[in-house]
Formats: sequence, C-alpha cells, structure tokens
Amino acid sequence: MNQSELSRLSGVSRGAISHLINGTRKPGPDVLKSIAGALHLPPDEVFRAAGILPSVESDAPPTLAEWIEIFMQADEKTREDLLNYAQYRADQERKAKRRPANPLEQTVD
Repeated sequence: MNQSELSRLSGVSRGAISHLINGTRKPGPDVLKSIAGALHLPPDEVFRAAGILPSVESDAPPTLAEWIEIFMQADEKTREDLLNYAQYRADQERKAKRRPANPLEQTVD
C-alpha cells in the first residue's frame, strides 16, 4: 500500500502520513486509530508499533504510571473508550471468578 492509498483509506492527509513515515511528526491517538482501521489491524497493534503501548514481548503488565501516561495523552473520546473497556474487562473477570471450574456444575440463570 502506498502513502496515497493509506491516506485515502484512513482519512489522514498524505502530508501527515509522509511526516509519520519519515519520523518528523508523532501520531496522535485518533490518527493511529484511523490508520489501524485502514490497515484492518487492531488499534493496540498500531499503538505498540508507534511506541505508545509497551511491546507484547514484555511479561510484565503495564504499570499504573504507563496507563496514566496513555490516558493523559488521549483525547476525551479515547479516554471514554479506555474507561469503558476497563469496566468491561473488570466485569468479565468478576463473571469468570463466579463460574464453576467444571462446566457440568454450571446452572442456567
């Protein structure tokens, strides 16, 4: 995919794409989400490639300071999305802890 096609698919100007590729400008969260959509990639993969999220190779979970840094750099909509996702994951964890380990022991609610 060339820069013009990425620009067209992502809605990010060709000049901005050029700056990002050349390293003369750092992308913001909205640009990264648009590029992820154009490339059909999960946003976290693009955020990792841009150096905004830690690499997956790390066994250690992100520190609270890293989460705060990501949150503070995000725009209002992205902050809302992050909070909604965190709430969703916390709810999933609570549900998983309530489920019996043996599926045969589960009851229908």
